[in-house]
Amino acid sequence: MTLVGIICLFGGLWLAVAFGRTGSRYGITNFVPFFAYMWHTLLCLFYWNYSLSNIADATLYFSRADGSIPFDLGTRAIIGIVYVFRMFTGGLDSATYLDSFLFFNIIGYAGLVLLWKSLRHISGRNGLGMETAVIFLPGLSFWSSAIGKDAITFLAICTIIYASTLKSFKRLVLFSIGLVICFVARPHIAALVMISVGIVYGITRGTALSRLTTIVVSSILIFSLSGLILDYVKLQSIDPESIGSFVSDRQNRNIGGGSSLNISDYPFVIKVFTYLYRPLFFDARNFLGVVVSIENLILATFTFIAGSHVFRNARLIMLAPDYILFNMVFFALATTVLALTTANLGIAIRQKIMVLPSMIIVALWIIQSSKRMLRPAPSSRPAGLVLQRCAPADASTSSVSPQRSAPDYDRPRPSS
Repeated sequence: MTLVGIICLFGGLWLAVAFGRTGSRYGITNFVPFFAYMWHTLLCLFYWNYSLSNIADATLYFSRADGSIPFDLGTRAIIGIVYVFRMFTGGLDSATYLDSFLFFNIIGYAGLVLLWKSLRHISGRNGLGMETAVIFLPGLSFWSSAIGKDAITFLAICTIIYASTLKSFKRLVLFSIGLVICFVARPHIAALVMISVGIVYGITRGTALSRLTTIVVSSILIFSLSGLILDYVKLQSIDPESIGSFVSDRQNRNIGGGSSLNISDYPFVIKVFTYLYRPLFFDARNFLGVVVSIENLILATFTFIAGSHVFRNARLIMLAPDYILFNMVFFALATTVLALTTANLGIAIRQKIMVLPSMIIVALWIIQSSKRMLRPAPSSRPAGLVLQRCAPADASTSSVSPQRSAPDYDRPRPSS
């Protein structure tokens, strides 16, 4: 580690303290962002050490960041970002492999804190709770801490989700920033975000003018960028034959790899389950497989609890606010596309952090809303009860009017 890495390390620590003080009550620092940064950095260092002796995309991004590859979307964008970072910090010989890891660690950590802020918006609490526990799931921090598209995309998705919870002009600004970042790293995911926005805000919610505006803007963006997106995913045209050939090709890619799983013959439901919740313990081949299995079991249980609440009270979906509907639609679209086109289980474990934030947001909102609906309303004393208890035995002979029979603490006090 050089001076660049030390600056990144303490720069992330300063960011954690700043996040802790922003929005805290009574000026008291919230230490959750600090511990989240320590956790995120610990997993970053573990990933860095793991990549030194195992195959990892991070080594490819770093080794090819020498300025010889022109900037483009996707993989080339990440190589370009690493190259700019190395040149900005003093040249190709200044920032080391570990320094670049710590730089991307800050990017992924920022996304994690924005996810936490979105979850706090749902829970309405400032302390510890379920919204705090889920951000310490190891997969969220592990895959978003390394050099690669995952950290960039994770920050973009969490920025978009956080922006959707806001109501001011800041919402549009943050959403636009997140969309641009997402498009640079993974254009097809940005397209799914725009489609989700068009469905929720252009069809189901808002005034007629706002719906029309949303549909027009979303359509213009999607169609104007469709050429770049189709070129990125290597899809010739949008027709049933081309899409079927593309899905089949993606399913059969890398089948021979050690972590590959042939899902082409699976029913759709099993494909989705495989993408979201596998490997489980019977798939685990090493210690990391066991850790991932534990996390997947937690996610499956979390999803089951949320699903059981919806089964008991289907009205929850109808009461969902706009940002929850957006996350529902995006999660459904992205999970469907990724489950149909991902054959390698190792890739699925890594790439599903693009949909996990939306899944966690929706599940937590369902659980919290169901609890609020089932919570008994506070009993209020009937207005006539005071009169009944305070009225004299013979109301006909009493000179005290019912309005004057309230106890002392209910009467307005004369100002002194």
